[in-house]
Amino acid sequence: MIEIYIECWASPEGVRYPWSVWQDGRQVDSSHATSLYEDPDQAEEAARRYCAEVLKASPTNVVRL
Repeated sequence: MIEIYIECWASPEGVRYPWSVWQDGRQVDSSHATSLYEDPDQAEEAARRYCAEVLKASPTNVVRL
């Protein structure tokens, strides 16, 4: 099972949305250190692209925290 989590981080600079991808209960990758998106839809799109290109599969579930 592949899951995408879209987080919501608030700071004085504004709200940002990193993503993380989990496969079978283990974190595979995330954008925390590389990309923080200004829109949750952009973060989800990037995470779905990661799943398609790297894992060669679609996510089973997407959770927005």
